Amino acid sequence: MNTLFRRGALAFSCAAVTVAAFMLFETALATIIALLYIFACIGYSLFKSRPVNPKRVIAFFAVCIISASIGVASALICQNNISKVTQLCDEKQHDVSATIEGEIYAESFGSAYNINVKTVDGKKMNFPTQLELGYNGGFEVGDEIGFYGTFELPEDDETSYLKSKNIFVVCSSDGASKLSGGKISVFKRINKFFENAFYNKLTERGANFASAVLLGNRDNVESSVKLDFRRSGLSHILALSGLHLAIISLGVDFLLRRVGLKKQIRTVVMIVLIALFAIVTGLSASVFRSAVMLIIFYIAQLMGEKNDSITALFFALALILCVRPYSVWDGGLLMSFSATFGLVLFSDVLAPKFAPMTRENYSKPKKIFQKVVSYFVGLLTAGVVATVFTMPVTYIMFGGVSLISPLANIIVIPIIQLLLYLLLIFCAVCKIPLVSNAIAFLSDALIYLVEKTARAFSSINGVYISIKYPFTPFIIAVFFIVAAVIVFIPKIKKIYVLAATAVMCAVFMGSLGIYSSVTRGEVYAVCVSEKSNDAVGIVYNGENIIVDISSGGFSTLYSAVKETEGRASCEVSAIVLTHLHKNHIHTIEKLSGYIKLDTIIIPTAESKSDAEVIRAIALICNENGIKTEYYNRRAESYLDVLDLTLKLPEYKTIKRSTHPIVTFSVTSGGNEKFIYLGSSFWECDELPEYIESPVVFFGIHGPKPKSKPEKELTVKSNLFICSNESLADLFGIKSNIISKNKGKITFLIEK
Repeated sequence: MNTLFRRGALAFSCAAVTVAAFMLFETALATIIALLYIFACIGYSLFKSRPVNPKRVIAFFAVCIISASIGVASALICQNNISKVTQLCDEKQHDVSATIEGEIYAESFGSAYNINVKTVDGKKMNFPTQLELGYNGGFEVGDEIGFYGTFELPEDDETSYLKSKNIFVVCSSDGASKLSGGKISVFKRINKFFENAFYNKLTERGANFASAVLLGNRDNVESSVKLDFRRSGLSHILALSGLHLAIISLGVDFLLRRVGLKKQIRTVVMIVLIALFAIVTGLSASVFRSAVMLIIFYIAQLMGEKNDSITALFFALALILCVRPYSVWDGGLLMSFSATFGLVLFSDVLAPKFAPMTRENYSKPKKIFQKVVSYFVGLLTAGVVATVFTMPVTYIMFGGVSLISPLANIIVIPIIQLLLYLLLIFCAVCKIPLVSNAIAFLSDALIYLVEKTARAFSSINGVYISIKYPFTPFIIAVFFIVAAVIVFIPKIKKIYVLAATAVMCAVFMGSLGIYSSVTRGEVYAVCVSEKSNDAVGIVYNGENIIVDISSGGFSTLYSAVKETEGRASCEVSAIVLTHLHKNHIHTIEKLSGYIKLDTIIIPTAESKSDAEVIRAIALICNENGIKTEYYNRRAESYLDVLDLTLKLPEYKTIKRSTHPIVTFSVTSGGNEKFIYLGSSFWECDELPEYIESPVVFFGIHGPKPKSKPEKELTVKSNLFICSNESLADLFGIKSNIISKNKGKITFLIEK
């Protein structure tokens, strides 16, 4: 603890906090936050310094101001670049040249690529974005392409993720042409060389996994595997991070010691190797953070200084944010920093202590036993500390936590350590046939074991729970107050730390039990509307049914899922597709990697294109362990959820359009509780003239309404909801307009 409150850590934190404040808030509020934080650092420094040295105080104040000023300059430069890029969102076609940086997906129905824009309308530019095409472009990494495209702001559900990649606009085009062949850097070529070696020797599934954990290439990992690891609390294993770099560095350092290299030479070699590894694997924020900390550690060794982990951590964070201010939206960096911060604070406190070995009690078996116990207890405590300290980030960005994470990490991390060493050896001998084949076989076996273990944990119902409850922020706040007391009080007893953790876990579970009992029997609905698409989520006693009334885009369906999972079990009981579009294929595949889906309910095919979409969706469901059910759109069909009944959509059309008019309802105890009426529903001859339901949702998807209903239509309801203002004007509704409420409304149907 004596290195905990180094002034260097406080000074570097000023830069980090300032960058975050100016990127996330308005200038005036950001300035206030930055100044308050600087004076808080000064105040704490004065509190810890007895007696006070005025010269040191002035010097420390100057360093904090300089650090914060660097942060301000970095944030303002980044904001200026963002402003230039967003000005391109003018709904006009632009002549663009760019370089292909990566493939997102390439299917017969369309493709998408990560690109780096070089010129726009003849002007030199340099910014990353995503290009979406309505066909398979067939481009490769490094290709120079040209196209006429339209820029627009990303959809809300992906905004934070794209911002973390420095993508603030996305682009779409009807056609792009290849201007020249692929040109990639030497580091990307090295990465590609080893990736190809994996695919030549390992199975495809094994190569996907190996490329992710050693080379940072996660794009080819199956969505079902990603979901299994997330639900098991093992996502950090799939994403190349500080854990992987620490394991690799430890192994390489051990090997160099055995070779007999002198300390100075060994240290320089380690610094060079760490830097090269970070660059070759793409220099993600979490790897950047870990690499900087390790390099500082080895530099301190080289200079004969004691390593200060907390200062190194804040220096790494400040450096990352000053170089890449957009990293404030990077969930991986925030999780990595939070977990590392907790481990630095509490790893020594919670580590098991054994009596020192003496001649009287020394024995080799006992020493091995103590090391094994220390290793596994360390894994357990590290898992608990990391889970707790990442809880605020988890609450804000993800909303769910795995209850089995500490146990899963104890089992899987030792296997991953062995796997990483095997993969490194494989890379060294990949050109030696028999040896590389043998190591590839062992690596495949370990990968299979890890994936099966993650799948076994993931398949347990309720193992991944939502923390999107009203009481969660208060419990998190109380925990960090307790943690602050433990940190600020020197020589705190270990039993107090364990007791505080146990009490907070008990409080959380007790609060969850009370909340569940109070809300039992309540029926909630979530109505989402974006542009011309709707989705409705019904939540009842932990079960959630999502009805998708859209053109198959990901955004609307994902928003409905995110809004319902906080009131359910982070698992979707069923998704009902009201009609079929080709876009549903990619959407279902992508969604299956975000959340566990139990069942997809699909309308029967009424055309050849419908049949193709159904086959593709069924294949995706089969690969991801999702059940499929079918219903007839030409007849009444029902879905029972506990004691609720969902009347599934019937296929209705009007004379001026072939697009179906969607209607469905929810019934409880024989009484209708909710009804959805699609756009221009009043033009359908089959609809009754009198509609009564406590909640009525007038949707926008379908043929665009042209006028008010000509025939007399009576709708009796306690709550009217409209997708947008134009539809609300037709019925004279002044409130509950979804487009005015960030695209979503959540309300209680029945208590």
